[in-house]
This record gives sequence, C-alpha cells and structure tokens, in this order.
Amino acid sequence: MKRLLFAVIAICSSLIVWAQSQTIYEVNVNTFLNVRSYASSSAKVLGVVNDGDKVVVQEIKGDWAKIEYNGKSAYVGSRYLKPVKVVPTKDVPQKKKNKTFGGFEKSLKNLRGAYNVEWLAILIALLSGILYIIRLLRDDDCLEGNMYVINCALFLLTGTIAIAYFIFADDVIWFCSPSTVGWLWTIIGFIIFAGVAYSQLLCFFDVLCDLQYNGRGYFDHRCGLYSWGALIAGEIIIEMFSINEDYKMYLYIIFFILQLIQIFIILLGIVPRDGITKGLLCVLVYIVGSVSTGLIVTMFIAMAIVVFIALLFLSGIGASSSSSSSESSSDSEPKDEYTELDVPGEWNTRKVKHYSPSAGYDQYGDRWENNCGTWEKKS
Repeated sequence: MKRLLFAVIAICSSLIVWAQSQTIYEVNVNTFLNVRSYASSSAKVLGVVNDGDKVVVQEIKGDWAKIEYNGKSAYVGSRYLKPVKVVPTKDVPQKKKNKTFGGFEKSLKNLRGAYNVEWLAILIALLSGILYIIRLLRDDDCLEGNMYVINCALFLLTGTIAIAYFIFADDVIWFCSPSTVGWLWTIIGFIIFAGVAYSQLLCFFDVLCDLQYNGRGYFDHRCGLYSWGALIAGEIIIEMFSINEDYKMYLYIIFFILQLIQIFIILLGIVPRDGITKGLLCVLVYIVGSVSTGLIVTMFIAMAIVVFIALLFLSGIGASSSSSSSESSSDSEPKDEYTELDVPGEWNTRKVKHYSPSAGYDQYGDRWENNCGTWEKKS
C-alpha cells in the first residue's frame, strides 16, 4: 500500500513539474478567449486573446490557467490552451537578484492581479454593521472601558481592511455591476454601500469623541475633515468638467499640508495630558479612519452622481415617450365635436354619438331623439 502511495505521489509530482515547465502556450479557440481578473467565469473581463496567440502561463489549476497579460496576472480557461514550447526550469537562465529590491518592483506590479480580494467588501459590510449596532447601544454617551477598546479596535480593523481593499481589489465596485451580479443584487449592493458609507462616517466622528474623552484632552478636527471635503469636491469638479489634470497636484499638496497641521493639532491636544502613547494612538486612528472614510464616501458619492444622472436621463426619456405617445394618440384619434340640432326627433343618416342618462356618452346609432334633443357630429 505504501509503495502504491509513493508511486502516486511521484507520478503527480512529475505531472506538476511537467505542467509548470510548459511556459509558452497557444490559444486554441474558434474566435477569441476572454481574459479574466481571477479564476471565475463571473470575474471581470480584462480583455481577450485571439486564436493562435501565444501566452506565458505561470500556473495551471484545474480549469483555469494563470497567465501574464499586460504586465499583470490574469486567468483564462486552461482547456483552450495547448503547449507549444517546453522550457525546463534548470535550463532557464537565472537573472542575478537585486539585493536592494529583490524583485520587489515585479512583485508589486503583479500583486494587484495575484489575489482575489473582492470578498473583503462583504467583510467590510459586516464589520460596519457591527460598528453601527455598537453606535446604537452607546445612547449618545462616550464609550469607556472594554467597550471603548473593542469599538476602537473594530474601527481600526474595518478601516485597514477598507484601505487594503481599495488598493488591491481589481474591481472595487463589483457588487454594483449588473454584468457581474445582476440588476437585483446591483440595487441591493448599492443600498448596502450607502449604509456602509453612512455608518463609517458617523462611527468615525464617534471614535474621535471617544479618543478625546478617554485621553482627557481635546483637539479640533475640523481642519483635517474639511480638507477631505475640499479634496472630494475638487476631484469631482475636475473629473466632471475635464479640468487640466495638473490642478490635481496642487490640490494634493494643499491637502497633505492641511493633514500635517491636523496631526500636529491632535498631538498638541492629547500628549500634554495623557502622554505620547495615547497621542500616537489618536493619530493612528485619525489617519486610518480619515483615509478609509474618505475613500468609501468618495466612491459612494461618485456612484450616487452616476445613478442620479441615469435616473434623470431615464425620467427624461419616459417623459418624452409619454408626450409623443399622447401626441400620436391625439393625431390618430381626434376628439369628436358635437352640435345640438334644433329640431328634436329629426332623423340623421350618419353615425352620431349621443348622451344618454342611462348609458353615458358611448352610445352610437343612426339617430337618437328624446326631449333633450338630437346630437350630430360636426363635419
């Protein structure tokens, strides 16, 4: 039994080594093959490779092959590839490693596509929900003791995960992409995203208040927060009106200076009363909280503007189509006009519409007569 087990392991190892040595593959499809951000048929499509194209395969796992695409790692269906060149690992000339960087530049270049971090969005939503529940339980009072520590740690964790998600996620708003999750989940995702942005903003203010209360100090945080608002507004204005990108550099420089001033204000308000450790903790929470909150709120505002414009566009289309349909209806079915004949009981050979107290206005006939008179259609 052991010999059989060792033989199976040896065969599998040989197959793995052989598969990894096949670095160059040829695309074998009728038309083209989608290149995706990670190994899933629902992943974002980064581009396509055509039939006969050569690709460098880094790894094959099951139905998916990890390839190099535009300097990043991407994935294609492995069953559509065939090996065309065998390059044994021992024969590949090894480049001399840079002792200073150690291939850091290449690793950083491929890091974004190397990991599937889209699931972090769900974790951020769950943690934001917990923070919001704690906020409801605080009853407008500052937290103390264990609850203060737990709330502060959860906020730091949520902010750190949010920053990592925005840096490494290949598609930040995949949960609001109809082509990825469908229209129903797009609407649900947008609503959840609104809740996360709202919770993150309120919890950030609460944590700042808790830090001042427990640190027995006070610092004015308006300089830093107003600079975030100015940065978000400036970014939106520059993008919407296609202003020269050079203005962004001046915007970032002013923002960075204001943030340094805010950090100095925090240290000045906490360190003299509660020491350098508590002051550095306040600075850490402020930096992580402001960056994560700024990213989340900025992304949500951008999405909200797009949704608002789309709704205006759709409402305009609906109004114009309704107006055109009413106009066409009035053109095709003009309103009838009637005149009363002076002589009651007179016969009329044309179809006429008349009023009847019992049947209303929808009675048609060759004639109609009663004490109210006869009505005839105008020519």
